[in-house]
Amino acid sequence: WGFLIDRIVFGVFLLFLTGCASQTRHAVNSLDRQNPVYQSEVCQQSFQLADFHDQLQKTRMVGTPLVFLASSGTGALLAMLAANMGLDTLDRLDASHVVVVCDGPETLSFNIWEKVFLGAGLQLFTNGIKFGGN
Repeated sequence: WGFLIDRIVFGVFLLFLTGCASQTRHAVNSLDRQNPVYQSEVCQQSFQLADFHDQLQKTRMVGTPLVFLASSGTGALLAMLAANMGLDTLDRLDASHVVVVCDGPETLSFNIWEKVFLGAGLQLFTNGIKFGGN
């Protein structure tokens, strides 16, 4: 039972690490609503990307810990890490797109990749932690 409890506690910990809102949602919420471009059709349409990424984020919040709990090997961990990195990259690219079409500064590709790799490193580090001395 100790092993199962350790995995459940760690799965809940992962839920808190993934966060609730997508980067695209954060970008939409950070926009200057007083800017005339904010009301433009292209800017308003880009907000749909936030809904898409919020749904993906919710799926990741549930799916990542479940895959971790169900798996026992490094292969699943690496596949989960790669999938989350891909989804995180897409979210950050779309967040940058929303900001640009709404008259904000573009996020440099280097900064996007830096945040994706830092997030992946944190996820890999936390997945390697063992609770209960196992």
